[in-house]
Amino acid sequence: MLRIKRSVSAGYRQVCSLISYNQVQLTSNCFLVNSELISFGYITRRKKTS
Repeated sequence: MLRIKRSVSAGYRQVCSLISYNQVQLTSNCFLVNSELISFGYITRRKKTS
């Protein structure tokens, strides 16, 4: 579980640094990735409780 979290955060940082040259793109993409991560975490939490 910890390994998955680490690779996800590493990929998230990589994506953000790749598009950091364009500020508008950076903010919109990071927001999308962030919401994806939040929804993913929510789904996994739901699965654990059930």
